Amino acid sequence: MSEIIGALRAGTKQHHDDVEAAMQSGQIMDKSLTHEGFVRLLRINYLYMSALEQELAKRKDWFEGLNLDERLGKTTNLENDLELYGVEVPAVEPFFADWSMPRLLGALYVGEGSSLGGQVIQRTLLANENLHNVDQTLFYKGYAEQTGPMWKQFMAYLETMPVDADQIPGVVSGAQDAFGVMMRLGQRYELAKA
Repeated sequence: MSEIIGALRAGTKQHHDDVEAAMQSGQIMDKSLTHEGFVRLLRINYLYMSALEQELAKRKDWFEGLNLDERLGKTTNLENDLELYGVEVPAVEPFFADWSMPRLLGALYVGEGSSLGGQVIQRTLLANENLHNVDQTLFYKGYAEQTGPMWKQFMAYLETMPVDADQIPGVVSGAQDAFGVMMRLGQRYELAKA
């Protein structure tokens, strides 16, 4: 395992666990997630992914060799999912504006990880009798049958990307702060729900 991957895993484990708990993973896995809870998750993911993809689209030159064009479809998928449920698509917020390359790479790590985890979530959502039309949603399908290979490609990219040792803390802090964005969005929509 490369230094950057080890640092990301160690430096974000608690952040990942905290976000997972805040994003109703217990209700997802025990199939008690409500329709309202599912829509909440779609909104949160839309706000995160739209901001990230908007910034990545401006910075493609920073990530040569990754083929970002294959990875910049989550916003469109989430727009379709929200429209499927008759939910207004929220305005994009610039959470990642002016982030450095290392920090944006950390946020991309979080975004790509959500595609991998989304496939597990999708299978569980399909079995939840509280939800309807989940089979027509797109976001949690990730990259479909290409999700695993694209995750491996991303990890290989991390291992070979020319990131200096002094930039690794920036990548890790970017990932931590990206998880922080998710937490704040979760809190915002939890308060709005109450």
